[in-house]
Amino acid sequence: MKVHVWGWFFKLPWVRQFDGFCLTPWNIVLRPGCEKDAALIRHEMAHCLQWRKHPLMPLSYVLYGYENNPFEILARQEAKRDSH
Repeated sequence: MKVHVWGWFFKLPWVRQFDGFCLTPWNIVLRPGCEKDAALIRHEMAHCLQWRKHPLMPLSYVLYGYENNPFEILARQEAKRDSH
């Protein structure tokens, strides 16, 4: 898995509100300044793993939206997990 820090990416209209984004099942993009946010990285890594297991996972955002999306709920839980 690769983590990229791309400020320009977060100027795009559909990702402005985020600090991190799972771009592909193997690539995470972070907003500059978020590189050390372990919870955010765990959240985005969860999405990468979900996408690998469920290739159509990105389409779930069309079906469920963001807040009530089961993949999002699981990623939020993962982000809250203690990293120790």
